[in-house]
Amino acid sequence: MTTTPSPAHSQPQQAGASFPRKSRWMLFRIFLGLGGAALVLLPIASGNNYILSIAGLVMFIVAILLFPAKPRVTLEEKARELGALAAVDGGRYRSPDSSSSARAQLFVASDQISVLDAKFRVLLEIPTPEITSFLAVQAERGWFLEVLWGTHAAEFSYRGDSAERLARAAENALRNVTPAGAPVAPHRRAAGA
Repeated sequence: MTTTPSPAHSQPQQAGASFPRKSRWMLFRIFLGLGGAALVLLPIASGNNYILSIAGLVMFIVAILLFPAKPRVTLEEKARELGALAAVDGGRYRSPDSSSSARAQLFVASDQISVLDAKFRVLLEIPTPEITSFLAVQAERGWFLEVLWGTHAAEFSYRGDSAERLARAAENALRNVTPAGAPVAPHRRAAGA
């Protein structure tokens, strides 16, 4: 299950969004700088009201010092950057050294599975050739996807109405890139777990 939207399912543009956010921010900075420069030069040329010159100088300096807009990375751009063949919902991932879990996104590439949080920070990287087994399993509290590689294991939990669909989609994405001999994990979870 890839998350690349087709043109038929793309979001409608919002009113006033003809320019990307980055371009609007740059236009604001240019307007602020030119307006500030005009307010500096106009009173000097006319010979009166130096208060406007000071205000214009402040506007000009603010325009120079404002940071450029941070680019918003989309899911598709991040998948392209990582060379991922598919980007699927990873449910919630809890690292072994932490008691809290984080929403995860799995970027499945032929050489590596990258697990990233909502802000695209790396939570885990799994070398695809080293995956020995994986399996989506139903438990009393939802669905789980367990991935084993080398001496490591990772578990992704899914809850809610679409838990099975999301867990199966992640399992299928892994199946498409893992070595042909990688068996699915044995059913290790007890029914009450």
